[in-house]
Parts: sequence; C-alpha cells; structure tokens
Amino acid sequence: MPRIVDHDKRREELAEAACKVIAKIGVGNLRLMDVARQAGCTTGTLQHYFPNKQALVIASVTYLTERLEKNLKNLHVASLDDLRAYLLEMLPIGRRRSADVVVWLNFWTMALTDKDARAVQSESHKIWVRRLCEYLETLQAQGEISSKTDLLQEAEAIIALVDGLAMRAVLDPKEWPKSRLSEQVDLHLERLR
Repeated sequence: MPRIVDHDKRREELAEAACKVIAKIGVGNLRLMDVARQAGCTTGTLQHYFPNKQALVIASVTYLTERLEKNLKNLHVASLDDLRAYLLEMLPIGRRRSADVVVWLNFWTMALTDKDARAVQSESHKIWVRRLCEYLETLQAQGEISSKTDLLQEAEAIIALVDGLAMRAVLDPKEWPKSRLSEQVDLHLERLR
C-alpha cells in the first residue's frame, strides 16, 4: 500500500530545513542539495515541492512569518506593556529568533534584485504596518498614547526601530544583548506615553 504523504506538512518541513541552512550559510551560498541533506531527503524530492532556489527561499520566509504569527496569535495588545512584549518577540533574543532574523536579513538582500522576493517582502511589511496601526489605535483609544500621534507614522517608526535593532543584534550580539535591546524599546515606548 502506498504511503500517504501530507504534502503541506512536508512542504513546511522542507522550508524549515531551508531556514536552518540559510541561517548558517546565507542565501548566496544556498544549494538545494544542502537543504535536501538537512531535511533527510533527495534533491529530487525537494524539487518536487520547490522547483528552484528562489521558490524555496520565498517559502522559507513565508514559513517563518506564519510561525511567528502562530506564536503571536493569542497576544492581545491592550497596553504599552503588551506592545513591548510584542516588539521584543520580534527581536533576535534567543538562538531561534536570532536564526530567524538572519534568514530575514538574507531574504532582504535577495529582495533587492528579485521582484518576486520584493513583492513578498512588501506584502509582509504592509501586514505588519496594519497590525501595528491597529494596536496603536487601541492604545490611543484607551489614552495610553497621545491622541495627536500619527498612527501610520508611528507604526513605520517602530518597524524601523525593530529592523535596525535586529540587524545590530545579529551583527554584534555581544554589544547588543537582550538588556540593551529592551532598553531601546523602552526608550521608544516611553516617548509615546
């Protein structure tokens, strides 16, 4: 009797394997055979799901985004402390999140020259801006932040802060430990009060 394969689960496993490889060697050095080896399958099996490196990298970033969304699904931002927790979850605090950020940074370099990757990155950014605007709107309605705050502008500023901190932390982790990252987030949020 033929083995029943859950193709969605297999695709997810392959994307996760690709994330592990990208975190170690980067997108530029990524080879399908390295990902196949990490996943414990053949290159042919990998190509059955992802016809080329571009499709695999895009799927990997989509997988990371979906995993993060699942982790944050139950987080309701009803206070600045909740927003702080949300932002810290986005930063490379811990081995897994550090690896995730390395994958994202590699993806950004790909998006510079690949229109499909750029479209994925752009859509991801728009979703994050919308979510932050919703959170900020809730905080504004509760009086936690000023009614004069331009929510869209503030969402973009927060994203720029998190992106910049994430980059610094993966490039120089000894200089940017959790305490320093938290301090920078706190300084920014204090300005909103």
